[in-house]
Amino acid sequence: MDTPSQHHRRRAVVGAGLAALATAPVSLTAASAASAATTATTAQAAPAAAGTDALRREVERAQADGSFVSLVAHLRDGRHRARARSGVADLVTGEPAPYDGYVRGNSVTKTFVATLVLLLEAEGRLSLGDPVSHWLPGLISGNGYDGDAITLRNLLQNTSGLPNHTQLIDFDQTGEAFRRHRERHYEPVELVAMALAEPPSFPPADPDDPEPDFEYSNTNFVVAGMVVEAVTGRGWRRELHRRIARPLGLRRTYAPADDTALPAPHARTYKRFPENRAEWTDTTMRNMTFYGASAEIITSPGDLDRFTTALFRGELLPPPQLRAMLRSVPLAGEMAQMLPEGRYGLGMVRRTLPCGSHVWTPAGQGAGSQTYLSCTEDGRTAVVVHHTGTGGPEQITRGVTATMRLMDNVLCDAIA
Repeated sequence: MDTPSQHHRRRAVVGAGLAALATAPVSLTAASAASAATTATTAQAAPAAAGTDALRREVERAQADGSFVSLVAHLRDGRHRARARSGVADLVTGEPAPYDGYVRGNSVTKTFVATLVLLLEAEGRLSLGDPVSHWLPGLISGNGYDGDAITLRNLLQNTSGLPNHTQLIDFDQTGEAFRRHRERHYEPVELVAMALAEPPSFPPADPDDPEPDFEYSNTNFVVAGMVVEAVTGRGWRRELHRRIARPLGLRRTYAPADDTALPAPHARTYKRFPENRAEWTDTTMRNMTFYGASAEIITSPGDLDRFTTALFRGELLPPPQLRAMLRSVPLAGEMAQMLPEGRYGLGMVRRTLPCGSHVWTPAGQGAGSQTYLSCTEDGRTAVVVHHTGTGGPEQITRGVTATMRLMDNVLCDAIA
């Protein structure tokens, strides 16, 4: 039987000659290409949501303010659904972005991996209080580290003190680094070793500390993925398929491992690297094992909506595990600057909307795309946003601001 990545690989065969083409600069601006194919419509075969007009306006506004190549948004309020899009899927052809195409989930992967760990706890196969050393003896040791002191909760809540390996080497921040690493395979133990070469950021948090030290670290979830394999005897990618994607019918959600392709239909991803901020580089094809269980999955806006609906309506986790997932701590560092009132549960952020309601927001960004979703705790109202086209720090900041405003406005309109 095919693994999920094998199945999708056959659907997206890419010749070796296209690999070089995929990283060539594209000498078009996002604005000029987007003007040729900008469209926003409501979903068909579904009742019109109360926020349909607001969604259309907000998508067009965010597209312009964020200088994105493409933007797609899905809004759900109970049984009512709407979707809108703006920009282009391909800067060369100018075709519009697909409404529900394949996208890189980036750090939304963390929410899926946290759910896998909690599913195993619900089966009595592990506990959040287990030390990492119980499942991965000897992995975390030396240089001030103690695998006996770091628990699975520390990993999933980013309170372990493990540094972020993706901040320690340039994997995709420059065009040269992107081209050097884009096809390379990384083993999880390599990624952990990168982090352990640095001293701990802080001691692991006590489970009863209401304001523990916090540092967002992809390494935590790489280790969590290794724990899933140690417990089940199968890799986290297969467990994702067996325990979440297949039962929920998420036909476009899988972990690609070394498959660099993004299946059709999709919007191509683009990034302006610092060597030349005037040109877009096509970053669609890439090996995501450098991120692994922290940010590897491929999914779709529709699948993400289905996943969060099931999660918050209790279709995936029993009540004790869902409560554990939503038990949160204050953010710190750059995340706290962006979301001063934000809190981190297990694999996702809790934040407050301008209208006073609270939502949970799994989100992630990669070289060329960003994926966001926000859902009310009862699972009734949610918005999913995916956009392509990322540039330098200033453009990324504007993009995050534009996207958060889009989500906040349409959610508040829907909830009111």
